Amino acid sequence: MRSVLRADLSTGGLTREDVDPGVSRAYLGGKGLGAYYLYRRQAAGTDPLSPVAAIWFIAGPLTGTDMPCGNRYSLCCRSPLTGAWLDSSASGFWGVELRLAGWDAIALTGRAPSPVYLLVEGTDVSLLDASQVWGMNTHDASRWLKDKHRRRGIEPRVVCIGPAGERGALLANVIAEGRALGRGGSGAVLGSKNLKAIVVAAAADSPPVIGPAVPEALAEPLQTVRKKIAAHPYPRRLRAEGTVNNLLTINAAAGLPTRNFRSGVFEKVEEVGGKAVADDLWDGGRRRRPCWRCPLACSHLGVVRSGPWAGLVDSGPEYESLWAMGPQCGVADRGAIAAADWLAEAYGLDTISLGNTIGFLMEASEQGLLKLPPGLEPEGGLRFGNARAVVEMVGRAGRMEDDLGRLVAGGVRRAASELGGGAHAFAMHSKGLELPGYDPRAGYAQGLAMATSDRGACHIRPFAFEPVLGRDPSTTEGKGPWVADRRRAKAIVDSLGLCYFVAASLITTVDGDLFPVTRAVTGFDYDLEEFLRIGERVDNLTRAFNVREGFLRAEDSLPPRLIAEPAPEGAAKGRVVPLQAMLDDYYEYCGWDKEGRPKEETLRRLGLDFALPQAPNA
Repeated sequence: MRSVLRADLSTGGLTREDVDPGVSRAYLGGKGLGAYYLYRRQAAGTDPLSPVAAIWFIAGPLTGTDMPCGNRYSLCCRSPLTGAWLDSSASGFWGVELRLAGWDAIALTGRAPSPVYLLVEGTDVSLLDASQVWGMNTHDASRWLKDKHRRRGIEPRVVCIGPAGERGALLANVIAEGRALGRGGSGAVLGSKNLKAIVVAAAADSPPVIGPAVPEALAEPLQTVRKKIAAHPYPRRLRAEGTVNNLLTINAAAGLPTRNFRSGVFEKVEEVGGKAVADDLWDGGRRRRPCWRCPLACSHLGVVRSGPWAGLVDSGPEYESLWAMGPQCGVADRGAIAAADWLAEAYGLDTISLGNTIGFLMEASEQGLLKLPPGLEPEGGLRFGNARAVVEMVGRAGRMEDDLGRLVAGGVRRAASELGGGAHAFAMHSKGLELPGYDPRAGYAQGLAMATSDRGACHIRPFAFEPVLGRDPSTTEGKGPWVADRRRAKAIVDSLGLCYFVAASLITTVDGDLFPVTRAVTGFDYDLEEFLRIGERVDNLTRAFNVREGFLRAEDSLPPRLIAEPAPEGAAKGRVVPLQAMLDDYYEYCGWDKEGRPKEETLRRLGLDFALPQAPNA
């Protein structure tokens, strides 16, 4: 990782900065490099929506290489939704194009006087007027920008925000041609900077792939990885049924949150399972949309065949979007779920947080805490099972034209505070980030992972849902170290720019497979201990970031529904999440104190002296 494009949107200044090789070695790229720069260069307490706040787009050293699924990149900033650390990653083509254009990262600060977009054509960079695309949805804006800047043999790639981000919706995300940099409100950060999009195109003479530092050392480990992918059964399931392939398994474990986590069992699960979705929307799984050099092809193009939304073409829906617009809201209408997913992408809204908030408001309405005046009540009522209401609520959130739309677009924690009357008891979030589609009463480790995730409730920081991974879900023994080790591995994967589906012990392993690949690609002569320490370093640095912002043990929490209300049915019946016992074990293993602060000796051992409380910029 060598070059950063720095853009000061207030002045229009565009400069190049070289990455210190020692920093690259210690943090790789992606999430790791973002954590380093954001902690060192942004003062504690910086308002995420202020001009001085920074937002980073960073590829990884494996992005754009011959490594299968080496196509991811990260977005890093402080979340306006939670106030905590935020990083999101996406696959697709944009990150690869950025590296082929000669850049590894883009750092954005300031606020443009009027809407602009950033154009990167090789080493030629410019800020251009975005008035013609400001107000467009993400689908139309992306097409317009691609058409304007398409050159012979060069297909530009676009990340952009939708109207929700322009209007400051705290659930707004960033969309990259059907892929989402989701969670935490990053779209509002770009909206606050008057930045509509970043368009990237490699130069005509750019290489087709990023070459390794030591080519002769890459051939053998790369062949091993390819053989493992070809032999593993999971890619075949992803190609056929996408990320919804596990939905029936999760439901059987009582882990599929239904009607705002009242239950983990959805009675209409067969209607939204992988086979039903593939047969109905994906032409039997044949409408695949693979990312750059991806042999997994988990993403599909959905076409609604009948009903009010017949003819609509949607990228997905993937597991989390399907859950959020479906079982979370008591809905099994596949056409409505696809329509809500498409509309959320068009407006630039995070589907997990959005569906979670809609389900919360449905329960609040049923309990009488939300009483809508005439004209705001969706047809058929804001109630569980009303598919049309889900689609309508997505549109309201994207437009933010009325009080109900603004309530949805602000997320569940703010909605609960506004409604009062005990609404916090069933507001499903951690650190202010809405819970994803797994009920941790069916898998205790997932509960611990959600509670301690640096960005708030997350199912992939790390993925730890034991019924899917073949572990005992109902014991606390050993959960702390197991979650910590998986989180560190995930931090390495996110710093390398690699898809999680092919890494972190699903198909290949960090220590056995990614270690030699990384040595060959970067040229750094890591030993295994130094390499694995990167994951621990990055995890501790984002933790130190959150501690600096006031997040301690009290914020490593789960909603009361999960720790006090026993699961009502299914395989998890009678269970609650014993979070506190697991937290003690987790903190001790991580080298943190009882409040979750990394201890001085832990930070010094990891080379994070600058994150000590007494350090000048801590």
